[in-house]
Amino acid sequence: MLEPGQTTFILLSFEGPDEYSQAGGLGVRVKELSRALAERGYETHLFFVGDPTLPADESALEGRLWLHRWSQWISRYHPVGVYDGEDDKVADLNRSLPDTVVKDFIKPAIARGNTVVVLGEEWHIAHAMTLISDALYFAGLRDRCLLLWNANNHFAFHRINWGQLAFTCTLLTVSRYMKHIMWRWGVNPIVVPNGIPGSMMARVSQAQVRAVRAAVNAPKSQPAGTTPPANATPPDAAGSTSLTAVSAGAYNEPVASPERRAPRRRGGHGKEGQPMTVLAFRRHAAHLCRVVPRGGP
Repeated sequence: MLEPGQTTFILLSFEGPDEYSQAGGLGVRVKELSRALAERGYETHLFFVGDPTLPADESALEGRLWLHRWSQWISRYHPVGVYDGEDDKVADLNRSLPDTVVKDFIKPAIARGNTVVVLGEEWHIAHAMTLISDALYFAGLRDRCLLLWNANNHFAFHRINWGQLAFTCTLLTVSRYMKHIMWRWGVNPIVVPNGIPGSMMARVSQAQVRAVRAAVNAPKSQPAGTTPPANATPPDAAGSTSLTAVSAGAYNEPVASPERRAPRRRGGHGKEGQPMTVLAFRRHAAHLCRVVPRGGP
């Protein structure tokens, strides 16, 4: 068992919790995962390509969570964001990160009697994980560490040495869909879905709900088992609800239900009456507001 007080977690990721370091879901994943581990009492270290204007090392949660911002000297020349100067940063990670992690964090943790779990994220960290494994092997410490590597998407899979990575690490991924994609590369990862932090289970302010619904002009939903007001607009034949998005121009007309959308023409580049980006936006807005048919669920 990996007990708090006897286990050290080291997370290696290109993205991180800084605004500079977030470009997609990876930054949110490692931010919430590292915090969740620390809140449960585990010593946790998160290494990522951080904001060059912030401290190189920063602690939180009474010292259980440590943020280590890497490659800041390169990021100063690439202020746009974490993926600005991406290849230079990956090269710097591979050159400098493994040795520091092993000497300054893994060895001291093992000397205290801890088991060390190292989790690397995405292709940027794949080669660094194999270098860490080799360093631990030659130091006689490989059996004291659990090395994991996780894939959230299939970006740059062609840049990974899969034979080397699978030999040195236990491979993880976040979905069965990704597992099937990784089969094509000759590996069989363990599926560990992303979790949801407890903060996302908290009740939402009803004032905020009303503000969002008002912003998209969403009709009020009718509780199940109740009778709609006498002046309520009856649903159409398909029982659907229209939604008007708040913006200008072509975005400001009602959205047809899926059953009423014009079918795509066979052959050529047919359209569904309007750009897909508009439809995608409106579907998202309808889902956000939990739009239901008029008259009840």
